[in-house]
Amino acid sequence: MRLAPLPDWGRRMEHIEAMSREHAAQVRAGFACQPEAPADLYERFHEYFTGVLAADPAAARRVNVVTWWTVDGPHGGDWAVDFTRERDWVSRGVPPRWNLRLKFPATLVYQGVTGQAI
Repeated sequence: MRLAPLPDWGRRMEHIEAMSREHAAQVRAGFACQPEAPADLYERFHEYFTGVLAADPAAARRVNVVTWWTVDGPHGGDWAVDFTRERDWVSRGVPPRWNLRLKFPATLVYQGVTGQAI
């Protein structure tokens, strides 16, 4: 028994944009209450990914892409995690060749690399 009508998939973007506008203030408030990322965010990012991949180098081979991270906000920047390498996976700057670009606020990256994210 269906409790609601089927979604109109042809209007999906319209619904997403409407929900985005409807909840924009809550999203901004949520990010605004997050503490600023620390000055050593890149070092923590580097340590996190290096630790994960050094513990299981086969994981990098399974992922096998180059990711370009654009970390927005104080102490952010452009960083890369190159899962195609055998070591030295993490670096600063825009990678010359990349497969996946990720863009996150610095506060969210900080939460992720410190285990505070959900």
